[in-house]
Amino acid sequence: MTAIFTSTTQIMRQVIYALSLGVGASYYFFGWGIIVQIILAIITAIAAESAFLKIRKLPIKPVIFDGSAILTAILLAISIPSIAPWWVIVLGVSFAIIFGKQLYGGLGNNPFNPAMVGYGFLLISYPLQMTTWAVDFVGLGAAFDVIFHLNSVDAISGATRLDEVRVQLGLGKSINDLSLHSAAAAWINAGFLLGGLYLLLRRVVFWHIPAAFLTGMIVTAFLLSFGAGEHL
Repeated sequence: MTAIFTSTTQIMRQVIYALSLGVGASYYFFGWGIIVQIILAIITAIAAESAFLKIRKLPIKPVIFDGSAILTAILLAISIPSIAPWWVIVLGVSFAIIFGKQLYGGLGNNPFNPAMVGYGFLLISYPLQMTTWAVDFVGLGAAFDVIFHLNSVDAISGATRLDEVRVQLGLGKSINDLSLHSAAAAWINAGFLLGGLYLLLRRVVFWHIPAAFLTGMIVTAFLLSFGAGEHL
């Protein structure tokens, strides 16, 4: 089961495979929005990278087909609300490719993850669109309607769990119904966790960085909760 991948294309492909479980779980619980966002993101990433490479008079095909732009697109698409307007993902991916990757000289020269550069740009620039989430399954037609025509869906949540509870109780749902959405989030997280374990087993990544990252998150959360408890 273990292997060492050396080419960029192989590594990018393995990471995309690892994301599939989390993406599948997101689709199962919340519908077609995430699929539409991923398709939009990939198209935008390829177009933006091709245009910038053409401006720099660099070969296009080798860079496009290494999979890095597609991976950036998918990572950003799964990080934003699935019902965000189409222009949100287009702007975010374009910013990620141009300012997070190509302006530094391309893959390997960028100091930051391009997808997270795009995410930070969107979160600062469009906080409302970045904090409005679907809380029910959205069909294909409804997803297109919301994403491209900017119509609202019947059930959305705001930035916080309290906002979600308030909105959903106002729509006549019970606390038991709301617990299903927590279960959905748990399954989605489990899907991405399994993807991470897959990458570890395939030796695409090694345990040191994920372990350090998770330890930092746990310690920070503990310290913040400890400090909050003292003020109660």
